[in-house]
Amino acid sequence: MSSPGLRNILITGANGFLGSNLLGYLHEKTDCTIWNAGRSGSANSIENLVRNHNLRDVTVILNGWGGVHTSHKRDLELQSRSLQDFKSQVDECLENRVNTILGFGTQAEFSELPREPSDEFRGYSSAKVEARKYLLAATVSNQIRSMWIRIFSVYGSGMDDRWLIPKVLRAVNSRTSLDLGPCSQLWGLLHIRDFCAAIATLLESSHEGFDLDLGAPADQSLKDLIQHVEKLFGEHDLINFNPGEHPANSIPNLDVLRSLGWSPEVDFGEGILEMVRNEKK
Repeated sequence: MSSPGLRNILITGANGFLGSNLLGYLHEKTDCTIWNAGRSGSANSIENLVRNHNLRDVTVILNGWGGVHTSHKRDLELQSRSLQDFKSQVDECLENRVNTILGFGTQAEFSELPREPSDEFRGYSSAKVEARKYLLAATVSNQIRSMWIRIFSVYGSGMDDRWLIPKVLRAVNSRTSLDLGPCSQLWGLLHIRDFCAAIATLLESSHEGFDLDLGAPADQSLKDLIQHVEKLFGEHDLINFNPGEHPANSIPNLDVLRSLGWSPEVDFGEGILEMVRNEKK
């Protein structure tokens, strides 16, 4: 991948699941120099990297955010700190006149219909909505190209063990039961390589905007996906789906990415088996 004005890519939160995979993918697939950017005030902050290395043609991917796991999403203090860190890094981008800024949102920002803030994870979703507003105002007024990308569920090797798919895999591998809710909502699970390919596609394009969704097509229920994992290992009925209120569907609008030529390529079952193989290494 090579694109005019795309020479240096700075990624915050590059030690986490999304960031580390994105850093490796862009390093392998592009001619750009990829930088691991730290928090404001750190030795490898956006400002210090740009100034100390005299960087030009800079794109910044603001991936770092503390408190993305379910157990932390209602921690208002943690979400407030993450929001302030995000704003500080946006300010650094403005002060150092970077070319492009990408911010990552979440499916928790909006319910399916209507597109309004969801109450599901009020602290996290509210903080992300505020981050989106801040980035939009800052980049429009300073005429900087920017995108806000709402990320739906992503899976793959190296993801946090506390997330759903690793929990299901542990239950299946150990043949122990796992209790879940109804899991009746429409859902999609996007492999990490497809996530990285989508970001690369957006970077190479001339697109900018604040209504981008990134996820897998939600063409079956979450229960169907989980039962598919069971069947891959010849198991059934290890996962208990308990009755409850029907959760909100998780349906990304992929029209923009499809218009740019992107579509998911990794089969869900193969992605799961890859996780298992990598775990055994």
